[in-house]
Amino acid sequence: MKRGSQESRQRRLLRLHHGPYTALTVRYGRRYLVDYPDDGAAWLVVGDALVSLARYEEAEQALAKAIEHWKPEKRRIPIMHMGHLFHEAGDHEQAAEWYRRAIEADPDDAGGYIYLGGMLAKQGRLYDAEEATRKAVTCTRGCIDEAYLNLGQILRARDRLAEAAECFREALRRDPDYREAHRALRDVELCIKLEAGG
Repeated sequence: MKRGSQESRQRRLLRLHHGPYTALTVRYGRRYLVDYPDDGAAWLVVGDALVSLARYEEAEQALAKAIEHWKPEKRRIPIMHMGHLFHEAGDHEQAAEWYRRAIEADPDDAGGYIYLGGMLAKQGRLYDAEEATRKAVTCTRGCIDEAYLNLGQILRARDRLAEAAECFREALRRDPDYREAHRALRDVELCIKLEAGG
């Protein structure tokens, strides 16, 4: 039996998801999906909650439903979440494949490149991470400030401090309140000063 409008139930599901109620999100979401099985966003929320609970097989099924029911022009969103699932499960090859699918779905959005580059960087594959992240900074949509921050972090790890500083400055030009970019810029500036004998 349906209780409340679809819209009010959607809002409640999102509030649960954004709060500390992971198990309740799954249970409420599943009840909601009995009544609205074509709601891709609800499948995504349930899938994300299942990932948080390390119930990866169930999460994969929910995210597959999210992809199936998502609008084609925005399908990169649930595809990226499938990448997150495999990343969390420790299957980096599958995660990379899903991030590449997200890039194929929308090559002008920075998100897929950012996640692919970040995962490669964590694996110590800095050259490949730099290559992916350089593509992110050329995108026309998405978190370009984050792409510049990530590129700067990769360049800093590769000991290319002046280039890293420029990336952090660009991130700050795009978002002057970006705390992480401020800290990273200060770090490389102090390193440059130390190397100059300061």
